[in-house]
Amino acid sequence: MLAAALSMGLLGVPVGAYLPGVIERVPAGEPALVGPGAWTRRPDRPRTLPIVLLTAVVFALLGARFGFSAELPAFLYGAAVGIALAVIDLIHHRLPNALTLPSYVIAGALLGLAALVRGDGAAMLRALAGLAVLYALYYLLMLIYPAGMGFGDVKLAGVLGLYLGWLGWAELAIGGFLGFLIGALAGIGLMAARRANRKSALPFGPSMLLGALVAVLAGPAIADWYLGGIGG
Repeated sequence: MLAAALSMGLLGVPVGAYLPGVIERVPAGEPALVGPGAWTRRPDRPRTLPIVLLTAVVFALLGARFGFSAELPAFLYGAAVGIALAVIDLIHHRLPNALTLPSYVIAGALLGLAALVRGDGAAMLRALAGLAVLYALYYLLMLIYPAGMGFGDVKLAGVLGLYLGWLGWAELAIGGFLGFLIGALAGIGLMAARRANRKSALPFGPSMLLGALVAVLAGPAIADWYLGGIGG
């Protein structure tokens, strides 16, 4: 696992250097993918280094979590897209279709390939069920309270459900719950700091993504701790 963590951390450096260009281009309606020259375009961007470091850390954690397994490419792709979406949502309060919609196909294909390699069709079926469950939940919440939930959040929820469902029902429940918990805590913190009020529109995508990441990395441990607490 250490070799996978170090290797993936190193891989995260060029991927993280590429993401700032994606973050700038996509909200402007430009193509998300361009040639390698975009890696070094405007190297003085102030946010490039934090994104590189964040991507390297997340990739290393995923390498430690999955090792050199068949599902690792799917989760690395999800991490890269998730980081770009989180930053875009923080800046523009948008979750662009140009990143979320292709992720259904790409993540589904990568997980489907992993299912074939592992001979684990049940995991793929569970992933599709997770997609449907989380999408339906967020869609219902959007209908109930459209001021607090956008359709971009709904579409992102489906992608996250695909990943979390692949791992298991516990990860799906934990990831969904943590997204709401983190979002609530972030809102309370911003209001306490007088940087927001009850009527402020706060981006929810970063909370969803962080909750999903925690569930991916530590879902089984959280589930064991919770069930152990109930049993105790």
